[in-house]
Amino acid sequence: MVKGDLIDRSIFIDVPALKDFKTDAEVDKAFNLVLPKLLGALLDYAVVGLQNKESGKEIKLTSTRMADFAKWVRLCLDDKEGEEFDKAYANNKNSMVKGVSQGNLLIDTLTGFMEEPARKDGWSGTASELLKILNSGSSSTGVKGTDWPATPNKLSTKLNQFDSQIRSRGVVIERDRKGVDRILNISHG
Repeated sequence: MVKGDLIDRSIFIDVPALKDFKTDAEVDKAFNLVLPKLLGALLDYAVVGLQNKESGKEIKLTSTRMADFAKWVRLCLDDKEGEEFDKAYANNKNSMVKGVSQGNLLIDTLTGFMEEPARKDGWSGTASELLKILNSGSSSTGVKGTDWPATPNKLSTKLNQFDSQIRSRGVVIERDRKGVDRILNISHG
């Protein structure tokens, strides 16, 4: 299982299957041929980034956990390249988030619960109350499996872990306190 926090801090690369296999020596030789150009290009971008940083160039970022990384990359690029990076970076994360959330029983059950007409204005309650509701809703799907949270505390932990996947399905969970109770406010985002 991939944790939501890891997804938010990762870049995913889909490597195509190799058609031809090469020896380590052949790979090293090919890499060493392009290494000077590769290093030169990276250093050229770093110079631009440092110049833009020194000049105080403003970078507007979309919400991301890897804000320092995204800001540095944007400083190294011109405006057009920066916009292309933003789109590619967001698409990369979104495709992984959606892929990981597909078939997750907890996420499916929670989003199904929130799709009910009675939830159009959201839902508020404790993790204990939510777990009872989700337990009754998940019984129709069959086996819950070992990943299903057995306690309200474990449910809260899972909801935190899957926050980005849940948000990608249009459901937002905010936490609040009422006296000694910890309240989950779940809405459509």
